[in-house]
Amino acid sequence: MISEVRRIAKEYPNAVYSMDNLVFCCYTKGKCGPGFGCLLGQAMQSAGLRHIANQADEQGEKAISELFNVLNIHNANDRMWLSDVQGQQDRGATWEEAVKFADSQIGG
Repeated sequence: MISEVRRIAKEYPNAVYSMDNLVFCCYTKGKCGPGFGCLLGQAMQSAGLRHIANQADEQGEKAISELFNVLNIHNANDRMWLSDVQGQQDRGATWEEAVKFADSQIGG
């Protein structure tokens, strides 16, 4: 998952997640596609896990840790890195900035 997030962020470094008119952040809903939408959602879709992203969106906003359990991401550093990327993109950072921030916190 991390390698896919990195690949997509490198391909679209200036992409910025926008919630548009959504009530909460979503992985696949709203304006979502190559270079826009949720970076983690794009990575899940690219990795063939769109069904998991859709399921998370249908259940509504929930802790990202629950999603990590479904994705079998159990390493604490991996979870923290992905959480940092998610948090930064949700605050308006570009995808490149989000990855750089996570790297600065966890290492890359």
